[in-house]
Parts: sequence; C-alpha cells; structure tokens
Amino acid sequence: LANAALIMNPMTLRILRLARLVRLARMIKTVQALDSLQVLIGSIWASFSVLAWSSVILLLCQMLIGLLLHNLLIGYMQDESQEIEERTKVYRYFGTFTRSMITMFELTLANWIPVCRLLSDSVSEWYGILMLSYKLVMGFAVVKVITGVFLHETFRVASTDDELMIVQKKRAVKKHQREMDKLFRLADNSKDGFISREEFREVLSIPRVRTWLAAMELEVEDYDLLFDFMDDGDQRISAVELMRGVQRLKGAARSIDLVAVMRKMLNMQQTLQEVLDVVYDQTGQTPREPRQRKPSSMDVSLPAFSA
Repeated sequence: LANAALIMNPMTLRILRLARLVRLARMIKTVQALDSLQVLIGSIWASFSVLAWSSVILLLCQMLIGLLLHNLLIGYMQDESQEIEERTKVYRYFGTFTRSMITMFELTLANWIPVCRLLSDSVSEWYGILMLSYKLVMGFAVVKVITGVFLHETFRVASTDDELMIVQKKRAVKKHQREMDKLFRLADNSKDGFISREEFREVLSIPRVRTWLAAMELEVEDYDLLFDFMDDGDQRISAVELMRGVQRLKGAARSIDLVAVMRKMLNMQQTLQEVLDVVYDQTGQTPREPRQRKPSSMDVSLPAFSA
C-alpha cells in the first residue's frame, strides 16, 4: 500500500516528468536554431569556477570594509547627543554584521547614493569621499574586471565547443549557398542553367555586384581569369562551380593552398629534370652540374601531394 501510494502521489509524477528536460537538453546540441542557447548554457556551466572565486573576492572585500564602517559608526549610533531618527537610519544600514553586508552589496552592485548621502549629511562629509573611493575601486574597477572575465569565458566556450562550431559552419555554408544562388540567377540571362563567359562579364560589370564580391573578400580585376579559375573546361559555369569557385578564391591564401602550390612546383621540377636526363642521354651531351640548393624545412614538412 505504501508503494502504491508513493506511485500515485501527484508530486512524484511531476518530478518524473521533469526527467523529460534531460531529453530537451540533449536536443539543444542537434538543433541549429538553438546554437545561441547552447552557447549560453555552456558559458554558464563553464563559469562556475569563475563565479566561485569572484564571489570569494567580493565577499572578503565587502566584509573588511563593512566591519571597518561598522566600527567607525558604532560611536555615532551610541551617541545620545545625536538625533534618534538619524541614529536609527545609520543603524538600519550598519547596526549589525548582517546589515553591514547587505549595505555593502548595495554599495557595490546597486544604488549607492542613499547610503552615501546619509553618512555625508548626518555623520561627516569625509564618509562621502570614502563612499566615492569605494565605488570607484570596487563598484567600477573590480566588478568590471570580473565582468570581463565572464565575457572571456563565454568567448572561450564558443570557440572550443565542437558541436557549436559544426552548427555555425553549416549555417555559414548555407548562407554562402543562398548568396551564390542569388548571383547565379542574376547572371543566367539565358535561363539554361549555366553562365557563359559573356554573361559572366556582363554581371561583373555591374558596380554593385563587384562591391558585393569585394565585401566577401573576392577582388574582381580580370573577368576572364576569374572565369577560367571557376570553369572546368567546358566554357560555362554551373551553380555548383560558381559556389565552390567563390568559396575557394575569396579571402587570403590559406597555408594548405601555398603548400599544394609548392609541392606541385617541386614535382614539376623533378619531372623537368627527368626529361632533361632523357634528352642528354639521347643526344650524348654532358649535363651541366646543377647548382646546389640549401636544404629547406619545406622538404620535410610538405605533405605527399600527387603530381
């Protein structure tokens, strides 16, 4: 009976329903539209250590300053020559350790003006200078540094999360594909599904299109050369060739591109040397002594590309 009552307990059923939230948390990593939420949750989870140490630093500083103000103001609160109303107001802020800590949090993170005005007008104007100094050091400098650390942790999580990088890369590829489809429809005047050389020149002659491509880090200087780079040899560019060509040519040269070019140059040099050796063997000429080349680090670090 006890077990049956436990199973039928509505509160127990509600708790079991909360287990469904675990499935929702797993779905966050697979839904592309929730990448911002994934960054937020990951940043909060990764910031627990920063939150702990930041809280320790703030609590220690506020505790020291709060105890100092309590000891400085206890004489005023016990002075019967002062008005009871003013002493009561000061007591509400600094009468006990708990009140002092709450007031210090208010001075650091909330409205510090009422406390500063009360101490400056009722006790001494020197307390106004002390409150301003505390606000500048703790409420501005220290809190801003802690905020910067939290932002740094957020950026670190966003830049190292594998699932998030995959989602963002897929989103960038889809955005690039939509932009290239728009450019392809604009250039394909014949509506045959391909861009000819003349259509390519015509669309790139539009200043707005050239500026748009320049904003994508693709400088258009020689129309024919750019067409040859994208064309596979059939003298026309398809939508896939346009998308891949622009994606490959835009921006600065990548390291892998430079390494591939250098490897092909070395392969070409080797092939040329073999041709020269065959020519010298057939003609009976004596080959010239090749000039010695200093060893380079690229001889070791270059990957094995095919010729």
